[in-house]
Amino acid sequence: DGHVSRVKHHLGLTTGDEPQAVEFARLGKRLFGLFARIKRDGGRLRVLLCSETVSDFLVKALGLTHGPSARLKRIPDAILRSPRWVVAAFLRAYFDCDGYAGSQGVILSTSSEVMSQQVQLLLLNFGMLSRRRPQKDGCWHVAVLGLERKQKALQKYIDGHRWFLEEHWDDEVVSIEHGRADVYDISVEETHRYAAGGFINHNSYWHSTIMTQRALNDSEVIDFADHHSGTLAMTPGRVNPYKIGIELFREIEDRWNKGKFGKDYDDCDDLEVKKRWDRKLGLGRQKIFEVRKIYNDIGLIDAFMTEEFCERLKLYVYGHDTRTGRPVIVSKDWRKVKERLLFSLTNLGQPIVHVVDANYGNRGERVPLDVEKARDTLKNLHRIWRRPVHIETMDDERGRLLSYDGAEHKTTRL
Repeated sequence: DGHVSRVKHHLGLTTGDEPQAVEFARLGKRLFGLFARIKRDGGRLRVLLCSETVSDFLVKALGLTHGPSARLKRIPDAILRSPRWVVAAFLRAYFDCDGYAGSQGVILSTSSEVMSQQVQLLLLNFGMLSRRRPQKDGCWHVAVLGLERKQKALQKYIDGHRWFLEEHWDDEVVSIEHGRADVYDISVEETHRYAAGGFINHNSYWHSTIMTQRALNDSEVIDFADHHSGTLAMTPGRVNPYKIGIELFREIEDRWNKGKFGKDYDDCDDLEVKKRWDRKLGLGRQKIFEVRKIYNDIGLIDAFMTEEFCERLKLYVYGHDTRTGRPVIVSKDWRKVKERLLFSLTNLGQPIVHVVDANYGNRGERVPLDVEKARDTLKNLHRIWRRPVHIETMDDERGRLLSYDGAEHKTTRL
């Protein structure tokens, strides 16, 4: 594992892989002109590079964490602003260090919630879907989703190799380049959401429609099908909003083309008649534009997700079996599926926080304040408020102001 110490003014790597230790020492000499000290510690090698200047540079300029900081780690801004090939190299190195291939696919394990969120978004930029899940030990797992054939190939590889001992390697700095590049914010929180958490996938619908009906030539069909199927792949226990969103649009187009709406259709109890129902209205494309114009995610699901749709896509409510560690079907009731999806999208999936002045003028409770819990509370409030937050209290008849600005806690006597 790698570390940076601003107290001892050194950075280093602990590894059981001797070629990796030698390469780390070589990079220290090539990049910074530092000579490394390598020593054995049991079955591992420790590589140390002593330099206050380099340690400060890595922390201040690149934003690396130092000391015991596993839960505070985040992807450096220098990586987030880098060209695509640099980001790909970073992800490849990071997965080599903290990722592993298991029975459920390729999984990255990290103690930092922020890091797991950033990795998920970077993977999405490369067209790769993933799922984050908290673990009982406080870690976060980022599981990469993909094509079924890739999962089968991975399973075949795993079955043919004996299990391995998990190792944590250092993240190698590939290069640092200054420059300007475009940065895109793909989240739109007001009306519709286009990131992986949203269901209004108008762009996905048009992308597949244009490519399959207008733009593709014969030589491009296989490549398009491979990439598109990877984007829309959905496995049991996992919701792929791209798949559900595009299928909802196709469902709407088919229903309004055939007239499968209105009182006559709803009152029909004959399943065979409803299956063959076709008034040849041709209103599907018009309805799609109407839906895109006036519906958000919640309205789309509430208005158009039907029992037939849930059955066709095999949408169920899943739970986690603690004994086997696998997802299991809890309910097949389409209404519960719909309720669960609507609940996850209400208020953009965020909790509703009300600010209420229930103690105007600060009457005081005469109960001592637990400082550690107060700091945790300030930290949680800052995640919601996104601005500096404060708690004013009394300590030994003197006023004290506890503050948190997102980076550090401060205490001021009043």
